[in-house]
Amino acid sequence: MHNFQVKNVFVGLLPAGGDLLTELERFAAKEGISAADVQIIGFADGATFGYYDDQKHEYIQKRMEGKLEIISAVGNVSIKEGKHFAHLHIVLGDEKGELRGGHLLAETKILVAETRITVLEGDELVRQYDPQTGLWLWR
Repeated sequence: MHNFQVKNVFVGLLPAGGDLLTELERFAAKEGISAADVQIIGFADGATFGYYDDQKHEYIQKRMEGKLEIISAVGNVSIKEGKHFAHLHIVLGDEKGELRGGHLLAETKILVAETRITVLEGDELVRQYDPQTGLWLWR
């Protein structure tokens, strides 16, 4: 386990029109954030997420089209292969009130992303490949 203290908290909007993961990683790189907890609520225009198949060691991608409520997106920022890496899980709602979600993947266009990033300081938080699971996990 790692030991951290809260350094500071950023609260605000990620840029509309961008990809949710890309914009979060861009912000983390700009601010030098290498360890953080993240929470997001808002609205998206289409979303891609996945479910991890632990036998095949790959994500089964799912796509929702149209205007979607971001009910909740929670996750973290750490370092993977020397770059800022955002790992989020997301729950989305459509106009019928139906919910779907999973591991957030690229191609989720931001309409509104109210974001809270709790920046942590302490041990270095770096991901490394785990051949047993096929995932990039904190070391």
